[in-house]
Amino acid sequence: MISDLQSMSPNLRKSSNQLTGHVNFLISSRKNLFLRLQNLQRRSQTQLAFTYNILAQRDNKLNIEVARDSKVIALASSRDSSAMKTVAILTIAFLPGTFVASFFAMPLFNWQANSSGEIIGPHFWVYWVFAIPLTGLVLGIWGVWIRLILRKHGKEDQEVRERSLRTLLYGKGIA
Repeated sequence: MISDLQSMSPNLRKSSNQLTGHVNFLISSRKNLFLRLQNLQRRSQTQLAFTYNILAQRDNKLNIEVARDSKVIALASSRDSSAMKTVAILTIAFLPGTFVASFFAMPLFNWQANSSGEIIGPHFWVYWVFAIPLTGLVLGIWGVWIRLILRKHGKEDQEVRERSLRTLLYGKGIA
């Protein structure tokens, strides 16, 4: 039995050396894999940061374009507003004179009459019968139209608020 151990001893040493070499190789491979994994992790973090920065740059570029477009729209609105103010001022300036001229040009007045009682014609009341209801009708239609427009704008404003809230809460873009 002692002779068997002595004869096996060189074989055991060789196997032991091989096994030790294999274990050292596995340990070295594990260390290399761990270092490689750390390197891949750093690279993926760098790629994520790069992607985030690219997206942030695109968003900033888009925000700049939106700001420019908003400025153009604001300027156009300002010009439209100025034009509407001009029309309103001209209307205010000329409407009273136009009303007076057209009112006294109606055949309801007899300007060649001798006494003051005869200047107003017998059908003068017809003017007021038509003028007052038509004025009321126009104002009523305008009031209904304004209510409809305000309701429409209110719904649009509510939709914009809801979309903005969804964007803030869930991070989804406005469609």
